[in-house]
Amino acid sequence: IERAIARHDEKREWRELQRALNERLVLSSLREQEHAEAEARHAAQLKALLENLTEGVVIADGTGNVTLMNDAGRAINGLGKDDVPTLATLNALAAFDLDGRPLASEQRPLMRAVSGDQFTGYEIVRQRPAGERRRIVSTGTNVRDERGQVSLAIVVFHDVTELRLLEQQRDEYLSLISHDLRSPLSNMLGFVSLLKASLTGQ
Repeated sequence: IERAIARHDEKREWRELQRALNERLVLSSLREQEHAEAEARHAAQLKALLENLTEGVVIADGTGNVTLMNDAGRAINGLGKDDVPTLATLNALAAFDLDGRPLASEQRPLMRAVSGDQFTGYEIVRQRPAGERRRIVSTGTNVRDERGQVSLAIVVFHDVTELRLLEQQRDEYLSLISHDLRSPLSNMLGFVSLLKASLTGQ
């Protein structure tokens, strides 16, 4: 009888242990599912936010692998919606400084951010795959891990080609106006000098 009671107690303890383990597994599974759903919601919100920006955004990991580029970023770089943006794809696009000199890989905005630089208002000339050149202004930053290594690089950029063209036209217009006004003003000043001289001579 004692053996039967001992076996019965062991079975009951074993069932309770199994029930406790099952409850823990279920709770752990529910927590993981909730965490995954929260991450998916967060990723969807971030994607929706980035896709509604008019600025281009490119995000890369610490080795330079592109993890995300929004539609505006693709359009500014002349890439199609189905093109997969990679570091090689972006480096294949010709880039120049404002004096027309080709940029080395480490001078390009994304590589500067990956290497740890933080910058604003960095302006370059980007040549699209079709050959069209555009003026691009970039701001770059990065996120570092606990060892101080860059784990994430973010570059936000926008096309200022039309703005620079308007500025150039404005400068040319002002130059023309000042040139056109110079002759009449010189004539008027000469006339005033003659008038003054004639008045003081009386």
